[in-house]
Amino acid sequence: MKILNLNSNSIRNEIVPKIFFQRVLSFYSIGISKNLWKNYSIKIGNDNKKKYTTIIFYKSNFYYPIVSIKYFYFDNQDNFQIENNDKKTKLNNISQINSWFQNYFLKKAKI
Repeated sequence: MKILNLNSNSIRNEIVPKIFFQRVLSFYSIGISKNLWKNYSIKIGNDNKKKYTTIIFYKSNFYYPIVSIKYFYFDNQDNFQIENNDKKTKLNNISQINSWFQNYFLKKAKI
């Protein structure tokens, strides 16, 4: 079963950029060590002819989502949307995601 196409040579044909996936999984590892979440899921789909990938971190047993990260490529730019505690944050690049997660871990994460 093919889940992700992580070709480092071409960003535009990918479902999700390799660097994005690596960063998200590294933050997933940090969250596990702090007991913030225990599982994650990856969903891939099409919405109005846009391919998107959503990675969701769960507290336990895929019932309680903590953080949802959606990636899609639209209007010749990478777009990211992070949902946490009913807040939606739109970001445009990987460094903004790094900053968001660093702030999330530095603050006491409310679940």
